[in-house]
Amino acid sequence: MKSTGDLLLINPSELKFSHELGKQSSCSMQLGNKTDYYIVFKIKTTDPKKYIVRPNVGIVMPGSTCEVTITKKAPGETSFDYNCKDKFLLLCAVSEHGILIMMDDDVTSDMFTKKPGRVVEEMKFKVVYVSPSPSSSTADSWLSSSKDSLTEPNCNSMREIKDAIKENKQMLAKLMVNMELMLSKLDSLSTSRIESVVMDKKEWW
Repeated sequence: MKSTGDLLLINPSELKFSHELGKQSSCSMQLGNKTDYYIVFKIKTTDPKKYIVRPNVGIVMPGSTCEVTITKKAPGETSFDYNCKDKFLLLCAVSEHGILIMMDDDVTSDMFTKKPGRVVEEMKFKVVYVSPSPSSSTADSWLSSSKDSLTEPNCNSMREIKDAIKENKQMLAKLMVNMELMLSKLDSLSTSRIESVVMDKKEWW
């Protein structure tokens, strides 16, 4: 699922983290710029001690995408409630400085202050905790129990497979956002073309 505003197209619309004792979990968010302007963004959370957001501020260039990685720190408690109430807030606005804003350090809090003539969008995302997938748990258990019998190349191969799966998921999410951006551009061009033809006919008559 994706979430969309007038400025950015966001995928996914909710943040899912697996919960395993002593293990951190990460998910990626793709921000797609639907406009011809430079869009600045800032991400906040209700529990900053539990999550790491990289980058938590940044710039998305016209027609491009930006990937944000959110990491949930490894939990230490044994009792756990899957009914999570944590939330994230994404603020985005059109950069008044245009191409002059090129570094994340140039993004300041006052850029998201609402005032006449400035459009600031807010999108909220809820956090969902899920049980670790059986395949992941089985693989981790197998690696742990067979550690002495496995050679180093085999261990590396398992890690490479996990990394490749994670990378493919991120690439797929980015591809979906890019497709949505292209479709949005095509719709805009088609509408402009139709309006132009109608105007030409009116002038001819």
